[in-house]
Amino acid sequence: MYPVMLDIRRFKVLIIGGGKIGTRKTNGILEAGGSATVIAPHVSDTIQQLAADDKIILKRRAFAAGDTRGFDLIFLCTDDPLVHRAAEKEVGPHQLINDTMKKASSNFYNMGVLTENEVVLAVSTLGKSPAHTKKVLEKLKKSAADLLQ
Repeated sequence: MYPVMLDIRRFKVLIIGGGKIGTRKTNGILEAGGSATVIAPHVSDTIQQLAADDKIILKRRAFAAGDTRGFDLIFLCTDDPLVHRAAEKEVGPHQLINDTMKKASSNFYNMGVLTENEVVLAVSTLGKSPAHTKKVLEKLKKSAADLLQ
């Protein structure tokens, strides 16, 4: 893996799934200045509100063939492996896909990030343990004041 930072504003982002993980990914995209389309038959209150406020495009339905067409980044955030496999089969060579259930199906994944005093620290366990990444970030946050002066 090669770590990079993306100007997400330049990418069309699709998030399939509107639960806890889909909500977290959607919020992250918006915080970074991007925009997102969410496809899910059931969504969190947060995603529903973001759609009501016209901050995202929401398609309240199940994933359908052709849904990945035209998107640059695709996040698979459901608990249904059949949906993930169907979406993966559609992805072209110039699309980035993050399968939150199966690292091996992904060609990118997110790092844990801490931003302090205009410095960005990114932590990754190469997709092996998001819990460990979170633990390391919590420790870094406690020492951030000393580290970033």
